[in-house]
Amino acid sequence: MKTEVVRVRLTEFEKQKLIDHAKSMSMSLSDYIKFCCLIELPAIVKKHNQ
Repeated sequence: MKTEVVRVRLTEFEKQKLIDHAKSMSMSLSDYIKFCCLIELPAIVKKHNQ
């Protein structure tokens, strides 16, 4: 059961960019953020781990 909430401060531009990316992948904002951070590691993390 999901019970935890995470809050982050963003500019309006950053928020809209996240929303746009999530929509382009047909995902909710929550699913998109989890996918990017937990499933598909950002490129900089991948590069660092190589």
